Amino acid sequence: MTSHSFTVNVPNPTAKPVSVQLRLEPGKASDLPAFPREKRRGALQVLDARLALDPCAESGKPNLKLKLGPYESVDVYAVVDTGPAKKPGATGFHLIDSRNGKDVGGVFLVCVDPPLVDTVGQVIATKNPCPATLATAVYPVVPDDDPSKVPATPVIQPGDASDLVAAITNRTRKPLTGVQIYLEHLGASNATFVPGLWNAGVLQKGDVFYATWRVQTSTWQSGSFRASVVVGADGFDPVRLDTDLVIAPRKQRSSKTSKRR
Repeated sequence: MTSHSFTVNVPNPTAKPVSVQLRLEPGKASDLPAFPREKRRGALQVLDARLALDPCAESGKPNLKLKLGPYESVDVYAVVDTGPAKKPGATGFHLIDSRNGKDVGGVFLVCVDPPLVDTVGQVIATKNPCPATLATAVYPVVPDDDPSKVPATPVIQPGDASDLVAAITNRTRKPLTGVQIYLEHLGASNATFVPGLWNAGVLQKGDVFYATWRVQTSTWQSGSFRASVVVGADGFDPVRLDTDLVIAPRKQRSSKTSKRR
């Protein structure tokens, strides 16, 4: 038997408590991503599929109810047990998020045996996604500097504090009302940030709102990390806007020495 474990963060981007009903539903072969010819997979025998709030739980059910407070999020753990595979196989499950009797989104969990070096995942789009987007990838500025000024080198130095900027814009023809923005996570960067919800209000076509959060990086970690900003508006489902965050030491300038004659 092989156990396939997944961690999924379930957020509540609203100012009111919300009841969430999660469920696992088997996917179809057509839902699976395309594998390279040399890594094609057959079907896997599913023995059990369960959800839990404890990463060490040994039992659970394919349905899970939970309540989230305003702007709260929680990690949910999904485990799929499959039988011994005589040849490479794959299967998938939809983890569906339902609120107020409606499916509002979820993720597709891919189980492969033997496992891939890089895991494969697919996001199930919400039925009515907020059309607000990032005008550009998130970038840092010096704390309290003008957030509309994109630096020439949008990189955070290890150990520095910066204001991380998410420039949110409306590219649709109609105005967006009740726009709210918050920073969900900074990937595996080990950087910390001061949480905060931005009420951007109304965004007309072409408007840009600069949401900022104070970020403190560690002195030892660097690299490119996947950060997530969540944006919602009246009449639309909140969406995650993924973007890259780069932490890297400042490059040393090469000095030219002149020879004396």
